[in-house]
Amino acid sequence: MVLGTAITHASWNAFVKARDDRLVAMALVVGGGGVLSALVLPFWPVPSDPTFWTLMAAAVAVHTVYNYFLGVAYTHGDLGQVYPIARGGGPLLVTIVSVAFLGVTFEAPIYVGLALLIGSIMALAFWSGAEHGARLKPFIYAVITASLIAAYTLVDAAGARLDTGPHVFVLWLCFLDGVAFMLVCGLLRGRAGLEAVVADWRLGLAAGGIAVGGYWIVIWAYTQAPVPLVAALRETSVIFAALIATLFLGERMTRVKAYAAIGVAAGIILLRV
Repeated sequence: MVLGTAITHASWNAFVKARDDRLVAMALVVGGGGVLSALVLPFWPVPSDPTFWTLMAAAVAVHTVYNYFLGVAYTHGDLGQVYPIARGGGPLLVTIVSVAFLGVTFEAPIYVGLALLIGSIMALAFWSGAEHGARLKPFIYAVITASLIAAYTLVDAAGARLDTGPHVFVLWLCFLDGVAFMLVCGLLRGRAGLEAVVADWRLGLAAGGIAVGGYWIVIWAYTQAPVPLVAALRETSVIFAALIATLFLGERMTRVKAYAAIGVAAGIILLRV
């Protein structure tokens, strides 16, 4: 099931990349997930813990900014370039901060994973086959996205560990995230953007259901199997994204991009195992 979520995660990212307006595409995914979460929320208790709502506010803020920059990154770069940098950069930044500022030490495989991630991300940024002038922007936006992934990973983990349980946190997060990003879409695209979302509401529900369902399955899997195993399997999405980009989006798969995608996946697995 976790391998399935890796495929679906790469797939909804490909959906965003394939659309002409990536911000509207993100609104479809996030808004669709919000609607589906709203249908389930009445069957769960409303949390009364102030800490829950403090963490929820932080999570929604970070997720909203992440959704925006992910769409911008796909506007300037290929799925096969942006996705591995964004997914690999998150755990890379968390590990570097832990070593540099928190005094955390790791065993040798972690440092091998760091080296693999750094080398692979640099290869994707500067030797992936993109024109020289088109390399910097997607790299910058993908790194910003990666930093936001690192931030929301920490906030979401704190929220999921509250006494209310992970499922309540996920449902409220997906609902409020949908509301927040629809507001962003309305502010930046106006009435036309919102009308575009409403016109494709069935597609939005399908894409949002895939995104929310995949996230929920991963949370559930953490209670059924060792966390490192679940995390490692989830990061195979980097490989699936590279395949989807080549087979369905017509992106050119260079040898460097192929090896770099494998390197990012292997690096993340080493960090998490």
